[in-house]
Amino acid sequence: MNTPPFLLGFALLFWGFQTGMVLPALMMAVLLEAARVVKLRWEFAAQDYHRAWDFCMVLFLASAIYCFVSRDTKNDLLEFFQAANFTRRNQGMSAAFTSVFILFQWWPMILFPLAVAQAYGTRAKIPLSTFSWYLRRQSARRGERPGGVINIGWLYCALTLGAAALTNERDGWFYVGLCALAGWALWTTRPKRFPTVVWICLLALVCKLGYWGHHSLNTMQSLLENKFANWVSSFNRSLSERHESETALGQIGRLKLSGRIVLWATPEGNAPSLLRDSSFNIFRSTGRTSWIASRRIPGQPVFSEVALDTTANDTITYKLLPDVPPDNAITISTWLQRNRAVLAIPRGTTELENLMADRVETNRLGVVRVFGGPALVHFRARYGRGPTADEPPDTRREEPVSDLFVATSEANVIREVAAELELAAKPERERIAAISAWFAQHFQYTSYLTANAVRAKQDSTPMETFLRRTRAGHCEYFATATVLLLRAAGIPARYANGYSLQERDRDGKRFLVRERHAHAWAIYWLDGAWHDLDTTPGSWVGAEDQNATFWEPLRDYLSRLWYQFTLWRLESGKGKFQNYLLGALVLLLLVLAWRLVFRRRRARLKEAVTAASEKLIWAGADSEFYLIEQRLGELGLARPPGEPLADWLKQLEAAPPLSAQPLHPLLALHYRYRFDPRGLSAEERAALKAEVQQWLARSTTPRTT
Repeated sequence: MNTPPFLLGFALLFWGFQTGMVLPALMMAVLLEAARVVKLRWEFAAQDYHRAWDFCMVLFLASAIYCFVSRDTKNDLLEFFQAANFTRRNQGMSAAFTSVFILFQWWPMILFPLAVAQAYGTRAKIPLSTFSWYLRRQSARRGERPGGVINIGWLYCALTLGAAALTNERDGWFYVGLCALAGWALWTTRPKRFPTVVWICLLALVCKLGYWGHHSLNTMQSLLENKFANWVSSFNRSLSERHESETALGQIGRLKLSGRIVLWATPEGNAPSLLRDSSFNIFRSTGRTSWIASRRIPGQPVFSEVALDTTANDTITYKLLPDVPPDNAITISTWLQRNRAVLAIPRGTTELENLMADRVETNRLGVVRVFGGPALVHFRARYGRGPTADEPPDTRREEPVSDLFVATSEANVIREVAAELELAAKPERERIAAISAWFAQHFQYTSYLTANAVRAKQDSTPMETFLRRTRAGHCEYFATATVLLLRAAGIPARYANGYSLQERDRDGKRFLVRERHAHAWAIYWLDGAWHDLDTTPGSWVGAEDQNATFWEPLRDYLSRLWYQFTLWRLESGKGKFQNYLLGALVLLLLVLAWRLVFRRRRARLKEAVTAASEKLIWAGADSEFYLIEQRLGELGLARPPGEPLADWLKQLEAAPPLSAQPLHPLLALHYRYRFDPRGLSAEERAALKAEVQQWLARSTTPRTT
């Protein structure tokens, strides 16, 4: 480290006091500053620094995942775009940024392994290739040593001070400590040609200007945040009000929906056939046809908040109809899109149990929506066959908001069909049965607008084409026509959207609901309650299933895995999930640390063993002449260490009764086999072996005198 002594230590202590991590900061400071006293150093190669940086990046990713999952950063961030008022948007953004700031406050700990590697390494600087996989590949491809080096001491010091500045609670001493540390760092690099007094005065002036600029920027930031948040709030306000459903009536081509799973439903008794998420009472046929939900009295909110039932101690319960006892229940799991969802629930739902949400709202048409909470809401809807949360109908025929109003553009054809069915002369229940039977006998389901319908579209409305010419269409045609005919028959009716429960999961108990299971039907008012009426032919289920893609089973498998994981996380408790995640991350970091510290040691040990093994294997090591040397050693004529074989044999010539003269030809063959690149021929190699064996057979132990 090329920073002044103790500067990094005090910077880490300053960071520890600001972030509340004093003990880790003290340990890190002692370890780094001890490198100036301890002379022990490790000879790290470039690959060791590469592994240290990779370890730091893995540590950063692990910290980011833990921070993201444990603090629900995703939901906090989306809350900024989805909340209905400025206060909740501001709270959502603040919570999200708090999570991000906490992550970056951990940077000194995350990069600490690399700082220690430089402090206790023999190199004064770290190769630049450490921070770039591209530079590593280039160096490895060209077989060159990595070029460019850097000392990270000053960078680590600046990053530590920056992490300390990310805390939300900064008292008056924070700026004093920051200026003191910055002045200490600048003092060691100050230009010597200026007087010390001048330098100190300039530093004080800069600190004063910085303090003034700090407050000015905070004020400006607050103003900009307020302006921007208000702008986003006004821009996104329409997205938080479910008041219109644009239909596909009259559109040419096939109506296609995907097989993506949007919710799971597990009934506790008889399963309801339909789950409704919205209803509408105004039909608009000019331009693109659509159904609209009328608003309340001008100036009043469209949605009202449902109060949390405080009498339920063990469960979180929202009661839509407090005075109506339920007689059935179904458990529903659905995903929050953009941190909110419009719930698809059975008709007559009275209460919602275990619904983890920040806010639950409903409107006069029975739409229930939730804000906040986890990515997956898993709740129990209890429902009955009696009243619903919808308000009673409006029976003013002349008003477009009325549940008896028929648009002028469709009035003629609806009146003709009503007269054809003789609805006016029948009791209410028979009128409903007649409409349902007429659609069942004379209409068929199709999701494709035929060529005949295209030509007819030029001189008639889509509804007139459906009722009088094609008599084929998708559920939106049947639902719209049914609502208008019921109104013409004097029965208040509305248009409903939702999903049909038709496909059971593999376990046989749970229903999975796909996007293509989206459905539209009519609801009508009779005997003081709203009832469902679905006149779409049942063949629509098989027709939509034909749109399934060949990769749908694989997507279903992945969806089930993610659903089960998310559900396990919710049911096992947030604290337990964090403990599991933290344990897995700790185990991963220990494995990576083991590989980082001991992998190089194992590699060096392997290189040493390989070198030793190669040292024992040389050309001519299997020469039979070494057997002669061994025999002479047994006879007390061992060769002195370091003495050449030729000199040794000359000294043995005068050693009676052993004559060394016959050994010179064998030594010549041995030298050729040992040192001549061409070696020996097969015949010479065999001769060396045979003559050595003969000499060994003739050799005898010398007699001592």
